[in-house]
Amino acid sequence: MKRLVLLIFLTPFCIGAQTKMAQEAKIVVSINKGGHTIDALYFLATIKQDKMLLEENSTTKYFLGTLTGEYQVHNREVLPSQGATIKVFKDQEVFSKDDIFPIKGFEEQKDVRLGKTKATVIENKKGELILKTKNNEK
Repeated sequence: MKRLVLLIFLTPFCIGAQTKMAQEAKIVVSINKGGHTIDALYFLATIKQDKMLLEENSTTKYFLGTLTGEYQVHNREVLPSQGATIKVFKDQEVFSKDDIFPIKGFEEQKDVRLGKTKATVIENKKGELILKTKNNEK
């Protein structure tokens, strides 16, 4: 009986820490203009519910994108697992109609920071930036 009560009590904590899989989830990508790095990923649905999560400022640009592969969520931030693919739509900025994507720092085959993860630029063509995550660094 004690084991059953303990199992019921701990189940919500275990579920919250699980790795999840996305066929193709819509995300918002936070890009630091100065450092040419990707600071964070958020689900588009989360941003729609809590628009204050993203604050428009002069050092960050936000672009729409997709995530395919495994991920975890920590404090509303999406943490892609190794081997996940992130596609950034360079012509779909969230807060501005400028749609000016930072050009430098995202050359093909280059490793880039992706929040708490590293990724390799697979393709950087007109309108799209495709990244493949390498490993999680916590």
